[in-house]
Amino acid sequence: MTISMEKNPEKDQDRAFDLLDTFDKHGCVMFAQQRLIYDHLTACVANEAVLEAGCGNGVGTALLARKAYGIIGTDKLQRNVNLAKCLYPWIQFETWDINKPTNLRATFVVCIEAIEHVANPKDAIRNLIAAASSTVWISTPNGAGKPRPPENPYHVCEYTPQEIVDMIGGGHHITIRNGETWEEVCTDTKADPIIYQIEV
Repeated sequence: MTISMEKNPEKDQDRAFDLLDTFDKHGCVMFAQQRLIYDHLTACVANEAVLEAGCGNGVGTALLARKAYGIIGTDKLQRNVNLAKCLYPWIQFETWDINKPTNLRATFVVCIEAIEHVANPKDAIRNLIAAASSTVWISTPNGAGKPRPPENPYHVCEYTPQEIVDMIGGGHHITIRNGETWEEVCTDTKADPIIYQIEV
């Protein structure tokens, strides 16, 4: 079976509008699947320095900050960073387009539901790994069996687990997890979303 590699163009997502829209449609500011991921990660990053990439409105960063030793939330868009700073003024937020390298560093790097939004995911993954001294956690929808380009216009592409593993490349120990249960799974999993735990 041939998989279509058609993609959507990279499109900026205003998280201030998105915050209100999500609350209006669903009665929450974070989807339940994402909250489960953050709850699992909060335990993993306890007492450690954390860098979050693609923090959006900063809600997830604030959840991680409850246990982390120190945390920096980052987003590509300055307006999202400004919103996060207003909501959580005790947390440091900076701009960072993960398509490009950064001088920011931390023990752990967290990137929740952002890889599918970028035009250059292989470069983005390399930049995430370069920013971590221990572990990178990346969550993304499981693209297996889904249409390409994705129905969500903000998603450039939703990749299969094998495609993500191939982009991570060799030289790293990778654990693939079910984003909801945290159980270890294989590349042929149907679980959605997926967490990739990369030891650097």
